[in-house]
Amino acid sequence: MTKRGGWPPTGFGARLRDLRTEAGLSQRELAKQAGCNVFTVAKLERGIQEPAWPLVLALAKALGVSTDEFASSEPEDNRERKGESRAKGKRSSGNQKPES
Repeated sequence: MTKRGGWPPTGFGARLRDLRTEAGLSQRELAKQAGCNVFTVAKLERGIQEPAWPLVLALAKALGVSTDEFASSEPEDNRERKGESRAKGKRSSGNQKPES
């Protein structure tokens, strides 16, 4: 874990709290499932501490979500819709085989 220092706030803690409450877990239950201390979860949610990558992986697994869920405060269904519209309306450039 790293203390928040010169880095700008990430919003990780707020997103963690949202995901935890959506999953119906208490801080204690999440901590137990992720294999960390309940105080760590509390500090993360308050933005006092930022997580190390192994803890992000453990929290995501405990919550049943992808680590991508921590990268945005935008609800998942909005991101999915945006991704679908990008996939439909935008072709990548490069070496594509022409359709027959």
